[in-house]
Amino acid sequence: MGTVNDDIADKLTGRDVALQRFYKGAARRVLDTLKASEARIIKRLLDASEGLGRARQEKLLKDIRGIIATGHKDALGVLTVDIAGLAEIESEFIAGTIADEIPVAFKTVTPAPAQVVAAANARPFQGKLLSDVYRELPEASFRKVRDTIRLGYLEGQTTPEIIRALRGTAVQGYKNGVFNRARRDMEAVTRTALAHTANTARNEVYKANEGVIKGVQWTSTLDGKTSAICQARDGEIYPPDKGPRPPAHFNCRSATVPITKSWRELGYDMDEVDEGTRASMNGQVPASQDYDAWLRKQPAAFQDEVLGKGKADLFRGGMSVKKFVDKSGRELSLDELRKMAPAKAKPKPKANPAPKAKPAPKPAPKAKPADVWAGKGSVEAEFVKPAFEKARPERLRYIELAANLKEVRRGEGSHFQSRTSTIQMSSKHSGEEFKSVMRHEYGHFIDNDMNVKALEAKGLGDKLGLRYMLGPSRLVKEELAKDAKTLFGTVSKPFDNAWSNKKVPVNSAFSDKVGKDRSEIRSRYRKADRAGNGTSEVNSDFEKRGLDQQEVRDMFPHMFSGSDTGKELYSDAADFFAAFDNGDHVRLIYDAGSRMTHASPLSGLSDSIGASTNQSLGYRFGHPASYYSQSRAHNRKTVEFYGDLGIGGLKPSKGKFAYGTANTGQLWANWFEAYTSGNDTQYTVFKKFFPETSARFEKILEGYADGKFE
Repeated sequence: MGTVNDDIADKLTGRDVALQRFYKGAARRVLDTLKASEARIIKRLLDASEGLGRARQEKLLKDIRGIIATGHKDALGVLTVDIAGLAEIESEFIAGTIADEIPVAFKTVTPAPAQVVAAANARPFQGKLLSDVYRELPEASFRKVRDTIRLGYLEGQTTPEIIRALRGTAVQGYKNGVFNRARRDMEAVTRTALAHTANTARNEVYKANEGVIKGVQWTSTLDGKTSAICQARDGEIYPPDKGPRPPAHFNCRSATVPITKSWRELGYDMDEVDEGTRASMNGQVPASQDYDAWLRKQPAAFQDEVLGKGKADLFRGGMSVKKFVDKSGRELSLDELRKMAPAKAKPKPKANPAPKAKPAPKPAPKAKPADVWAGKGSVEAEFVKPAFEKARPERLRYIELAANLKEVRRGEGSHFQSRTSTIQMSSKHSGEEFKSVMRHEYGHFIDNDMNVKALEAKGLGDKLGLRYMLGPSRLVKEELAKDAKTLFGTVSKPFDNAWSNKKVPVNSAFSDKVGKDRSEIRSRYRKADRAGNGTSEVNSDFEKRGLDQQEVRDMFPHMFSGSDTGKELYSDAADFFAAFDNGDHVRLIYDAGSRMTHASPLSGLSDSIGASTNQSLGYRFGHPASYYSQSRAHNRKTVEFYGDLGIGGLKPSKGKFAYGTANTGQLWANWFEAYTSGNDTQYTVFKKFFPETSARFEKILEGYADGKFE
């Protein structure tokens, strides 16, 4: 037989599921109202003339501010109706559930809906009242729209281009526009305001029925999306009239359940009710596991994704998730948590051994490189630093000079947003895949940060259109063209362009050269095998090229059968070295096929080959050719608008090797990912295909680390 608290918790769990559906429907009704104002903004823009003067621009923006204010007022009116209704039905449901489950006659008190609404309006969450949040919404939305319109006019965009920036593009489901960001803000506020109301209704019922309620237990959703603060508070019990209550943050899904008093606490001199009653009333908390216990049962990879590798290691070492936030609910940084971790026990001193001859003095240890992450914020400590844990410190020198990221968030797809200095990481990425993509996106951030510093050094920091461009990576157009020319000449066998379904032509002479080299290497291995040192010959070939055999096997699994001795090894190694020595990218990269994932170093090479050839070779990973052509068009407009400011590389190149900042920026991000991966084989292979580009990138990064801006 379960306890009363178990039965109440079960009913409220089902109730929470129903509430989430209600929140979703309410958000849809609110957003439908908001979308009407978006249509009015578009109409107002279309009615305006191209190239407005400053005065007419301000008049336009004033009108748009009014449209946004009216739209938000209407949307919040819809939300207010739902809040009032929810306050009434949730109070009645909670009071009724408690009355139904308690096995004695007890008249519960149901607070009036107006009392619940007033309490919700008076109780802050995240330091703000609902009225503060409502007041900030239209202003925040207007600022985003205003900045987009102003920047559009500044850069000479047409009205359709400005509207596209506001509305987004059809190919991305209109999710990449400014309007969608405003919708997401409104949806978050709607869900949170309703959750705030529902939890306030519960809390008012608990306080009104303190005669039978002795505590309130926090319950969090058990999945990978649960925030650190909700992980820590899950299962915690607070007095009915004190302590924190959900929502702990926007889009919080946590709730509460009441803890009833035992018979003795109610004044009855008995331990249990007679048989036949519905449930025992022993005052114990519901028999459920908390978030900490649940997470410990999940795979290590899932723990890494939820907590981050550093915190997950501490968690697996015994630290509870409840330690990951302080009393105020602030999430602690990884460094703060490491200081809290118990120190490893020092070994006990051994008995004094017999004296030995004094050894020769050891050379003084080399000074450790400075910690480039020391001055960074919690965003870098939590999300970025773990991705570079294997990198050589000397390759990270510039990070110490770079600005701090504003945010790393999860979403659909991964990208760096220069205007907001944020990185979005796909919710599908975890483990090594997350780290690889993070190094790539952080590479874009570093490229942009170097650009901003160079502009400021030239007194051009106020040129917004230039600040948001990618940086000195644009200086490598000539080097990239040389590397790309080699790629076109090293196609060893026919394959289908993944973006156009056209056959890529073969260089027969090159194919013959690869085949000849393969035969010669195999012959050499057979000869060495007859002398009893075939495996040693293979190992020597890896060493001569500066390659780690295991890293090669991990990077090119499609080229190795798995055997590390005998004929299979000789055949596999000969195939690999013939392809590697000649730069046969088809066999080394294209043939990886479906084995190529975001975690594979080959994905960056595939993306780089696409960027350097504008998808004329068309490998699986990368961006469409239109992505690069649109970038070049934007670069040309930027040059026309700003004129000659003495900034190199702004103007896109022409001809077969036509490059803009998107081409060179992708090469930079992929190069940076390989350069800082800590995998020497990965970087050696990258330089094999992009030697000129890599050498120039190294020079640029080291120059900026020394304060030399190009």
